[in-house]
Amino acid sequence: MPSVSAKQARFMQAVAHDSGFAKKVGVSQSVGRDFAKADNAAGITKNPDRRTKGHRAAVSRGAVHPRSHSEFERLGK
Repeated sequence: MPSVSAKQARFMQAVAHDSGFAKKVGVSQSVGRDFAKADNAAGITKNPDRRTKGHRAAVSRGAVHPRSHSEFERLGK
């Protein structure tokens, strides 16, 4: 079963990869691995906005991040 939100996907990835965190939050690592595997199959964990080194350099220089800019355009602001 894939995650229903990006927040849940990140949480399950953390559970799958960190046994201490899994124990702390009370979720077994096998459950986290199952969710992570389903998320990978569904394409949820892929980041389509990821760019090359040049993009990261532009962002660090204070350029507007494409995702946040597109969000403002979509909202009409």
